[in-house]
Amino acid sequence: MPIVIILIIIIVSLVFSIFLLKRDIKKIDLQLRDMDLDRNQLTGLSLADTTVNSLAETINRTILNQKEERIAEIKKERELKETISNISHDLRTPLTAIIGYLQLLEREALSKDQREFVRVSLEKSMTMKNLTQSFFELSYYESQNIELDLRKINLSNLVIEGILQETSNFEKYTITPKFDIQEDCWVYKDERLLVRLLQNLISNVLQHGKESVHFVLSQKEETILTITNKY
Repeated sequence: MPIVIILIIIIVSLVFSIFLLKRDIKKIDLQLRDMDLDRNQLTGLSLADTTVNSLAETINRTILNQKEERIAEIKKERELKETISNISHDLRTPLTAIIGYLQLLEREALSKDQREFVRVSLEKSMTMKNLTQSFFELSYYESQNIELDLRKINLSNLVIEGILQETSNFEKYTITPKFDIQEDCWVYKDERLLVRLLQNLISNVLQHGKESVHFVLSQKEETILTITNKY
């Protein structure tokens, strides 16, 4: 009889221990499901089983380590973007001064070779300035974490509209635009940035191109816009 009682006590104890263990595991499971993503850690854990409690603490440490790694990664990305922005700004300032001096030099009495050298130097400087400006704008948008307004855009129409809007400038610089644009090339892009990019490309053509420029837009597996002009 005493043995039966002892067995009953042992069984009851085991059942109770299993109940507590299941309760603790369920508590961890619920807190993991309802975890605050901003805090990224479990809260209010008070578990009966020391082994399960140790498991919960290990989970907490893992989550906190992941959070610290994510914060460090975000910080590095921000520092990189700021560095890119600063470098771009530092490049634009001397380029602007160089262009100004070259433009003044153009007005001086120069030999034919000197004038050609100044012309080429000015063109290269303007190209570098435009590229730097585009680079600066891109780094600015990234450093400000501005969300892109991605939408379905008919790139074919956008390119044609951009060319037509510059008709007077093409005539002014005696450049003949030719285009081979595939119809209905759809892309998912930020229209504002895409328009700005096209404006920069056309601006470079107007400043440095001669006689004619050829716009080719095609879409198969990739969408490709090619701009070639005669120098």
